[in-house]
Parts: sequence; structure tokens; C-alpha cells
Amino acid sequence: MLDRESKFTFSAQKGNFKTFPWILWNLWKSRNELEFHHSRSLAFSCVAKAVEEANIWFQVNGNSNVHLQNPAQPPASVDQWERPPPEFLKCNLGSAWDYMSGLSGAGWLVRDHRGMPRNHSRRAFSGVSSKKEADLLSLHWAVESMVNLRLQNMILEASSIEVRESLLEPLRFPELQPLLDSILLLLSRLGSWSLHHVNGSKNRVTVAIAESVTSDHLIQSYLATGGPSWLSHTILLEAQAR
Repeated sequence: MLDRESKFTFSAQKGNFKTFPWILWNLWKSRNELEFHHSRSLAFSCVAKAVEEANIWFQVNGNSNVHLQNPAQPPASVDQWERPPPEFLKCNLGSAWDYMSGLSGAGWLVRDHRGMPRNHSRRAFSGVSSKKEADLLSLHWAVESMVNLRLQNMILEASSIEVRESLLEPLRFPELQPLLDSILLLLSRLGSWSLHHVNGSKNRVTVAIAESVTSDHLIQSYLATGGPSWLSHTILLEAQAR
């Protein structure tokens, strides 16, 4: 149901315990996703969704003074997201894939040297045949968006082994050659760029965005300024970390 490697500490701030019914509900939904669709959710994603739903409930029911913060915080020892140099922007990539339905989700988030979000996006893909294809589609969508937004000096971070081996040895995957060629062409239009393989903890936010497609079936794609509001507390914590 939840990623065993995702460990969190929970702060006992006032109001956090009010999220408990929503946490139970999202745990139940995550369990069903694993049981019936073989789709695994991160613990962080589960808690973030619970906080968002609890905030909406309190606002709708007239208690607008209650605003719950995401109590899930990675411990200091976790390999956390790092800010880019002042002259660069950093784009983190997330991907999720449901092999039963062939549905995949892509998420990306661009932040500046202060850790402040510039843009983010979510996109759903159907008829995806493998995790490798899902991860490459996520990369393609991110780079295509960077080009369309005319962003330059980009540092891209992905946690997918599949993306790494596909770009290093593209001839091994002839069925994905058109997609790989398109990615490389788009990257050449970014000017100065680099693509890094990083620990999954550095892409926690974007994986949560991508999982909202496969776990919650939020299939409406969008591109927006700033960051997603339901993950704003985590984005702020990561900006302050380093």
C-alpha cells in the first residue's frame, strides 16, 4: 500500500489530529489501489491528500479559521531536494503508471535558486505499455513544456532508472526510438541544460502530482504558474532546507 522506504515524523501542532479521519480514508483507498490495480502510493502522497481534503471540508462547513498544515516532514537525514545555482532553474520530474489500465501520470515542478516554484504541471496519458514508456513520456512532456515556456539554463532531476538506461543506451530500445529521438531534439532547444539521476526523496512533490492521476483518477491535464497549493507546505520546507 505505502512505500516502505518513506519514513516521516509527525508534528503535534494544533489541529493536525483533526486530519485523522481523512488519513484513514486515504489509507483505505491506497490499500484498494494496491489490491485491485497494483498501484502503489507514497506515504507522503497519502498524507498530503488527507490534509487537502480536511481543509476543504472545514472551509465548506463554515470553519474557515482552521487551516491544517501537512504534518509529514522528511527527517533531516533524508537526502532532500537542493536549490539550484542562482543562474539556473531546476525542474523535478515525477511519473506514475498503472499497468492494469495503461494509465500513466506525469508531473513536473520548476523552482528557482530560492526554492520558489515558477511553474508546475500534471498530465495524464492512456495506452501506456510499460513503466519505461511512462517515465519517458513524463520527461518528454516536461522538456516540451520548458521549450514552450522559453526557459533556459535548466537542471532536470529524475529518479527513474528506466530513463537513465534508455538515454545512455537508446539502441537497446528500438520500440521507443521515436520518443527518445524527440526528447533529444527538444533538449537541444533548451540551450544550457543537464539531466541528473537522483534519489527518489528529491522528487517527492512531483511523484505526488503524478500519482494523483493513477490513484485519484484526476486525468485533467494542466500547466499553471507557481506550485500546487496542496503541496505548498512541503515545497516551502524543501526551499528552507538548503
